[in-house]
Amino acid sequence: MQASRAEQVDQLPDPEGESALTDLVIITGFSGAGKSTAMAVFEDAGYFCVDNLPSEMIRSLVDLFVHKGSKVARAAVVSDVRGGSYFAGARGDAR
Repeated sequence: MQASRAEQVDQLPDPEGESALTDLVIITGFSGAGKSTAMAVFEDAGYFCVDNLPSEMIRSLVDLFVHKGSKVARAAVVSDVRGGSYFAGARGDAR
């Protein structure tokens, strides 16, 4: 039985009100490469998952996840690899 999304993120935030994010996974690939299957595995493991996010929006989503008081501790994002221009420039710590 899968936990609902509400159950996945229903964790107490850090006592100091800081981000709870400890793990972020970005899944990419061409159509048919198994992105949806990989995402299902992460969902089953309790990750908050976002499917089919344009690569240009990943940074904004991460900003929401690390925002003070966020309850999302583990997240997985699926993005089509054709957004390659974003991935070529994505380096360093997301925080």
